[in-house]
Amino acid sequence: MKLKTVFEALLVMSVMLASCEKDSSKKHGANGHEWVDLGLSVKWATCNVGASKPEYNGWYYQWAGIQDVSDTKNDLCWANCPYHTGSDPDTDWTKYVPSLDNHLVLDPDDDVASVEWKGGWRMPTYEEWVELMDKSNCSWMWTSINDVYGYKVVSRKPGYIGNWIFLPAAGLREGKNLKYDGKRGIYWSSSLETDSPYNGHIAEFHSDDFYMGGMFRFYGYSVRPVSD
Repeated sequence: MKLKTVFEALLVMSVMLASCEKDSSKKHGANGHEWVDLGLSVKWATCNVGASKPEYNGWYYQWAGIQDVSDTKNDLCWANCPYHTGSDPDTDWTKYVPSLDNHLVLDPDDDVASVEWKGGWRMPTYEEWVELMDKSNCSWMWTSINDVYGYKVVSRKPGYIGNWIFLPAAGLREGKNLKYDGKRGIYWSSSLETDSPYNGHIAEFHSDDFYMGGMFRFYGYSVRPVSD
């Protein structure tokens, strides 16, 4: 009877320790915000900028913009695009023009993740989004949390298997409209699309697919920070 009691106690302790170890490997904090280690080159935040829960949309930002443009009273267009004057997307740029300043990645002062969260947070680069989308690194599953649709991204890396983040399909801001909320997710990277410098690189997804692309810098998209 005593041996059985001791065995049961040891079993309970081992389960508790395993549970604690698993939890501690998933979420850690950086300057008041949580990140998850997926075994990749960077740690991914659990929430979008402007969100307090993983399934919340958060705020919307233009590329190189640090002001929230969620309010649909704001008419997003070339005329109010950061570092651009006029209405011609091919000209009138004052920054992030490869032929002029060779700026290919956002400076910290123009990176809203760095400005809002500080403490080593920043917007992911094109390459870091590609790494997250690599099917050998993570599995992407279209699902919902509290009736909010998006992708649950689960690590496949040894030692990190099962660790995950959720990317809500927050849609986008264009003109005076909020489009595709609950149907598409479009997230900025910090990388300029050098072949078309009026575009920033984006990570985009819907229920059937996820992929990288480029889109006009005046659009309002979501931001998911990373930490080195």
